[in-house]
Amino acid sequence: MGSAPGHRARSPTAAGVRRGVGGAPYGRGVPTILDASQRAVLDLPEDASATVLGVAGAGKTTTIVELVADRLARPGWAGGDVLVLAGSRAAATRLRDRLAARVDVVTPGPLARTAASFAYALLGEQALADGVERPQLLSGAEQDGMLADLLAGHVAMEAGPAWPQHLGPEVREQQGFRTELRDVLARAREQGLDRAALEALAREQDRPEWAAAGAIQHELDQVLALAHRDGVGAVDAASLLARAAAIVERGGRRLRLLVVDDAQELTEGAARLVAALHATGTAVVAFGDPDTATDMFRGADPSIVGGLGARLGFVTRIDLAIDHRHGPALRAAIGDLSARIGTALGGTHRAAEAAGGEGAIAVHRVDGAVEQARRVARILRRRHLVDGVAWGEMAVVTRSGRLAAELERALADLEVPTLREGGSAVRASSVADDLVAMLAVVTGVEPIGPESSRRILSSPLVGLDGVGLRRLRRAVRHRAIAAERPPGSGDELLAEALADETALDGVGGPEARIARDVASRLRHAATRAQGDDPDTAVELLWRLWDGAGVADAWRDAALAGGADAAWAHRRLDAVVALLDHAARHAERHPDVRADEFVRSWRSAALELDSLAGRQVADSVRIGTPSQLVSVELDTVVVAGVQEGAWPNLRPRGSLLGAQLLGAHAVGGVTTVTDVADDELRMLVHAIARARAAVHVVAIDTEEERPARWLALLPDAPEESDARGRTLRELVGTLRRLLVDEQTSTGVRAEAATALARLAAEGVPGAAPEQWAGLAAATSDAPLVDEGEPVRVSPSALEGFEACPVDWAVGRLAPTGSATPQAIGTIVHAAVEHADAADPAALLAAVEERWAELAFRSPWESARERAIVEQIVGAIADYVRTERALGWRIDVGDHERRFELQIGDVVLSGSIDWIERRGGEVRIVDLKTGRAKPSGPAIAEHAQLRAYQLAAARGAIASVPAGTTSAGARLLYPRDPKPIGDQEALAPDELGAFEERVVDVAARMAAATFTALPLEHCLNEFAHGQCEIHVRRQVTQ
Repeated sequence: MGSAPGHRARSPTAAGVRRGVGGAPYGRGVPTILDASQRAVLDLPEDASATVLGVAGAGKTTTIVELVADRLARPGWAGGDVLVLAGSRAAATRLRDRLAARVDVVTPGPLARTAASFAYALLGEQALADGVERPQLLSGAEQDGMLADLLAGHVAMEAGPAWPQHLGPEVREQQGFRTELRDVLARAREQGLDRAALEALAREQDRPEWAAAGAIQHELDQVLALAHRDGVGAVDAASLLARAAAIVERGGRRLRLLVVDDAQELTEGAARLVAALHATGTAVVAFGDPDTATDMFRGADPSIVGGLGARLGFVTRIDLAIDHRHGPALRAAIGDLSARIGTALGGTHRAAEAAGGEGAIAVHRVDGAVEQARRVARILRRRHLVDGVAWGEMAVVTRSGRLAAELERALADLEVPTLREGGSAVRASSVADDLVAMLAVVTGVEPIGPESSRRILSSPLVGLDGVGLRRLRRAVRHRAIAAERPPGSGDELLAEALADETALDGVGGPEARIARDVASRLRHAATRAQGDDPDTAVELLWRLWDGAGVADAWRDAALAGGADAAWAHRRLDAVVALLDHAARHAERHPDVRADEFVRSWRSAALELDSLAGRQVADSVRIGTPSQLVSVELDTVVVAGVQEGAWPNLRPRGSLLGAQLLGAHAVGGVTTVTDVADDELRMLVHAIARARAAVHVVAIDTEEERPARWLALLPDAPEESDARGRTLRELVGTLRRLLVDEQTSTGVRAEAATALARLAAEGVPGAAPEQWAGLAAATSDAPLVDEGEPVRVSPSALEGFEACPVDWAVGRLAPTGSATPQAIGTIVHAAVEHADAADPAALLAAVEERWAELAFRSPWESARERAIVEQIVGAIADYVRTERALGWRIDVGDHERRFELQIGDVVLSGSIDWIERRGGEVRIVDLKTGRAKPSGPAIAEHAQLRAYQLAAARGAIASVPAGTTSAGARLLYPRDPKPIGDQEALAPDELGAFEERVVDVAARMAAATFTALPLEHCLNEFAHGQCEIHVRRQVTQ
């Protein structure tokens, strides 16, 4: 039955309106029982168009399946008469499977597609009719590469369009700029704006960057016309839809019924394609919910679905009356949040009745990112173990892909099986890059050098750890000495092991055997990469992967579950995705050699998409709202709902104004309210995925506050049980009980029995032979072989004296650089390359590299930037003050490196800068941290003393021996009293310090190291890399 705008087909109760879709089942599937409002959709005349609005859970997808089944069961309808457009590739796949199970009709193609897939099929049909090959569809990474080449060429040739001054060459070379430029070009193509129209709009709105983008669009079109191997051309995603709409308008394709699922995700380009089909006489039935749109940042417009009738010229609208997914509690929460969103030409559909089962929603407030991950893990594990919910029936939703990746790693460590949604598999593990590094060597893209050798040998594909690499270096060194050849140093020895067939002759041990095997495989692959008929990239990658011999072990680990399953899944997914990407690259570019694939891979700045399958194990899904479209689950955990992060009210495309372009092109504007509505839509969408339980987790501290929306939702009760319920935790508890002398004999016996049972099941850590401290040492050899020089840096000298164990762990298993250290590196580089007396110049130099830093939210970036402004301001004040006192810094005196030989010890390092006045010099060490040492500590500061010793002994090229020293200085720009001076060392002090260096070096080269439980062990917020914690005694 048709309905006027706003009509609701409803009945007093949900039960009263649920009835069958006709009599006997048609097709293969059994018809679903529909309510009256759903049935009204099926009762539409065959040629009628309509908009169907329904809340999440109202049965839109179910109605779509039944509508398609109903039409295809009618006389005169064929499989090619109906098409369903889905909002995403994953949603199309799920819908295609449901339709295949429901109907029994032969179709000329999939019944469900994305708009882009359908458009590309139309281009293929047209190309076939014209007797030419279909155009190549560019991926986002390929288009980004083309734009990078165009922009770089403009700079090199001093050509190209005129950009505003604030968008100089240093900005245009950034990947973030190209991302925004791609958005602008996409919006322009969707709106049908060519170069002239963009230039006119640029003048009207005073946005000169749009005119420049129009010139880029024109030049890019010329490049695309020549990009395909047979001159057919290439097409990007945005122009694909426009070209498909043109084909339809010329009569190239007609349907009887077009069904649009998730129509709130339609972009202007997709809407134009729908309009073109409708103009040919195709009935259009569009299903959507404007309150749950998620793809606004890609150009989706949630108002399109509500205004589709007015746009296409029909008036029928049906509001689905019943929410079959949610119970009263969840329906009320979703309704309260939705009421704060602009209606987007919808709104009346929000009054759906709740007919789902019991459900609950709660807000968990935690005190930091670590506790957030732990709370999420406890929630998921409790639902799985206590409530019996399968892992695959749960999901974690975050606002950003970065937080999703962080939680994926954290949950894997907490033994929660996870599956990351989206196309991230190819970059989810370093294994893919490791395989490409091997391919680069065998194809001659790069020689076997120190860096590539270390990467290959330390890759999980080979398996040598830090100790194994050291043993291999030592073996190659001894072999060279025995052959009376001068040995290399450091990673040069690793390169020699792989490049020289004789480097390991006569050398035993597992490390040498592994290196010989790797070198043999690389040589064999290199021969297959040469000649008249060389292997393709995918063939070479398969040889390298298959030869690694790790597939079975990784597969077993993935299937076994437990702590090792997550990394095994990620590695296998990455390999499969890489091979899939290489295969598709070969299909698209059959004449391109393997070395070109390596260059293409390494130049891709964007995430490389993959159609390869992912792990199918029962896992918790992790992703952003847009990655979970059309998904229904039992439990959803929404994480990271913080002010400044979710909602993120920063205008989208603020650099080039892509969203403003789209809005102005249709006579509208984009406001902060629009952005806030978009953010709330994503939250409503995330919550509405769950039918039974929703847990919203937010950090609540002095620095981070939960989003204001959470005041509308009930708080969770305080946790009564904070146990993680993992096997690792259970093993740890049992081991602690077993060795605790205060535990009763009976309890200790029960703990031993339980551990024995767990050990029999292969649970890691349960068997005593796996306990740290009980196994024999793997090696008692010294860290540095006798006769080899011991290299000591000034910072390592100080770190070793603080704690030898912490230093040894940091050297053998170093951790990655944290954000504060990365900021310090950028500030040091700014001081080196800019005028240190000019705070604006320093800040500009920092800004050039700010995008290299990873922050969880914009407010965190803003906070750190404010700190950096304080730092560079204090540095500039210091430099100006010292210049006024006659001190100067000569060219080349920044980052001055030195090496000082003291017997078998090499003291080497880099000095931040050297100051000069008259004939005296002073060494300055810049620290961007907060805590300046005390006066006595500065007087004994080992790093400053090492610098003074190097200067006194003539080891610094620009400071001859005998130069008058004014001492050394620590500069802490964040401290109210930033300067800490160390007086010039007397000759006897220099001699004593030399002895100190030699003593420390001897202990560094030893085989054993002693822990010194000092501040880094006692400080609960800043422990060392060894992670030894000492708890202070608590007394009554």
